Amino acid sequence: MASTDQEVSQEIRRILDVFVEADIGGNSDVLGRYITEDAVWMPPDDGLVQGKPAVLDYLEAHRSPPGLRVTPTEIEVSGNLASLRGAFRIELGDSLVTGKMAQQWRRDSNSKWRIAWDIWNLDPVR
Repeated sequence: MASTDQEVSQEIRRILDVFVEADIGGNSDVLGRYITEDAVWMPPDDGLVQGKPAVLDYLEAHRSPPGLRVTPTEIEVSGNLASLRGAFRIELGDSLVTGKMAQQWRRDSNSKWRIAWDIWNLDPVR
């Protein structure tokens, strides 16, 4: 079990890498391991997605492309909660899409970190 803020931050970064690869690959079993039962997804230009089954359905219908790269820039830990702020980029052939993201992570009763909230949006096209 990770105990210091630095260890928790490293663990969350590791899990996020696994999560992104599972999202790109459409691996719902792996995705489900890292989402809370009451998860809330807040995608841009779309409605609120609430609850693990609905989030998994959303992720299946909106799979991330292979060019997705996520970079956490800050992780703040407070007890059993962690807030993550970061950026992402998606390379689609000759095009580049960038954006920002924020997540709330929660440590469950088994000391496992899971994503509780996820919100992201795209940067303006320049």
